[in-house]
Amino acid sequence: MQVAESTTGGVYPVGSVLQLVPTEVMVKREKGFYAATRDWEFFELDVSPAGSTIRTRGFVSVVNRCDGNCFTTSEPVQNGILCVVRRTDAIPFQSPSP
Repeated sequence: MQVAESTTGGVYPVGSVLQLVPTEVMVKREKGFYAATRDWEFFELDVSPAGSTIRTRGFVSVVNRCDGNCFTTSEPVQNGILCVVRRTDAIPFQSPSP
């Protein structure tokens, strides 16, 4: 939490897990694991009442359900994270129909 709440930045420790929405997760890997993502690995998940499964995992090739990833965004790097939602816009997800 110290890095996340810092106004001056920092480096997340190896093993940090960040999740903004249920279907996307980032995990901080060891230094040198993948330089282009600053050593973050990305996961796209399938989520259901029965549990979650990994739909895809990787680096620059992982694309979310909005057809984007952290390499096609103009959001600035913050605390070693390539893209962070720091605005009050609604996230464009809808609940499945009953």
